[in-house]
Amino acid sequence: MTAPASPGADPGTPGDRGTHHPDPGDRGTHHPDPGDRGTTTIAPLVLRKVVEHACDTTGATVSVRRSFVGRDVDALGARGSVAVVTVLAADAVAVRLEVALRRPAEVRRAASVVRRAVDDALARTTGHHVRTMDLVVTALPAASGAGRVA
Repeated sequence: MTAPASPGADPGTPGDRGTHHPDPGDRGTHHPDPGDRGTTTIAPLVLRKVVEHACDTTGATVSVRRSFVGRDVDALGARGSVAVVTVLAADAVAVRLEVALRRPAEVRRAASVVRRAVDDALARTTGHHVRTMDLVVTALPAASGAGRVA
């Protein structure tokens, strides 16, 4: 922390308030060549989260209870889609997505909605596009409140 400036000191004196720029309009006017700038790398975990969020917010998918050896595990709660994202190139990814579709569902239409939502979200937020997508439907759970007919 720097000491406060003395009453008669120049407010632009270096040391009291940092580096003094004589012309405020001069800041940031030097733009380096685009080839000299760095790059931004987005971690695969972030890409996976974007894919899962896009899928889960389409309205075509539902969360299902987690189970282990055929038994519900209440402590783990419900889960939505599960994605594996592999970076193929600087701006292209391969996606493997496991989803539970809302029933009754037309699988082809729901898959199209999910594919479009995932591709749009990745392009908008990260600049990546989906080169390939494997979409696996893991469940078609019964609508809540609907019982099984005996």
